Amino acid sequence: ISKPFDAQHAIQNAVSNIICSIVFGDRFNYDNKHFAYLLEILKENIFLSGSFVGQVFNLLPIIKHFPGPHQKIYQNAEELKAFIRAAVKTHRETLDPDSPRDFIDAYLLEIEKQKSNEDSTFHEDNMVMSVADLFLAGTDTTATTISWGLIFLTQNPDVQERCHEEIVQVLGYDRLPSMIDRDKLPYTYATVHEIQRSANIVPFGVIHETTQPTKLRGYDIPKGTEILTNLTAILTDKEHWKYPDTFNPENFLDDNGHFFKPESFLPFSLGESPCYYTKL
Repeated sequence: ISKPFDAQHAIQNAVSNIICSIVFGDRFNYDNKHFAYLLEILKENIFLSGSFVGQVFNLLPIIKHFPGPHQKIYQNAEELKAFIRAAVKTHRETLDPDSPRDFIDAYLLEIEKQKSNEDSTFHEDNMVMSVADLFLAGTDTTATTISWGLIFLTQNPDVQERCHEEIVQVLGYDRLPSMIDRDKLPYTYATVHEIQRSANIVPFGVIHETTQPTKLRGYDIPKGTEILTNLTAILTDKEHWKYPDTFNPENFLDDNGHFFKPESFLPFSLGESPCYYTKL
């Protein structure tokens, strides 16, 4: 390709289809209009959630009762949930207990298994929210990280070349990688982690909330306090990283060239993962 192009759409399609194959047991053609619309509302909700209106909505959930641009977030969420409920209905009608096809089948079987447990959290509403979270949290974050990876590798051709040499040496040209190859690809594995550290796509993570009164370093934190984690400070701490301010896979390699993961590597936020649609 000799002309500039935007790879984001192709990457987002590929990532979302992987999630579709896990959740729905099937993939969509890239020219499928319904699939394209689904990706568009996901992208729109990510943008709106990070906008000024989205931030105000997070601080003052009561505004959901008033008209405004934030209502589009709610509408998009409802469309996504309707799409998922339709898929759940189809799965329930064609379910074979002896041969689960995907995440939804496995969840339906667990709902049936937990039927006699009154305190069970396995029910359809939770399943729909879990699937929605997989799409919302998985599609855009993964696609964005891969896009940053392309940028970093383009800017650092020496890293790109070294990864290429290692991959060819271990895999050759005629087979795909598998998990068992990971330990034999320390530099490539370190590069993937360094992409995540340097991209830092969610610098303050996702808002969490304390579930009980807590004491931290002498400070009393009441139950129900919203907590933000400064991941940027952690991922660029000069005391914990050899090259905190530059892209360098050596951050994840020891003196012998073996991969190691510092405790300060926290690209996926801190604490239990909240549901993105809780306030909707």
